Amino acid sequence: MFDRTYYATHPDMMECVSNEELRDRYLIDGLFRE
Repeated sequence: MFDRTYYATHPDMMECVSNEELRDRYLIDGLFRE
């Protein structure tokens, strides 16, 4: 049923993260149907 599990992230862990890493970590594709 679920493809991926998302966990909360502490802001200090995200200081040196690139936009691409943020996108890979938090973008949810296919959330809504057309």
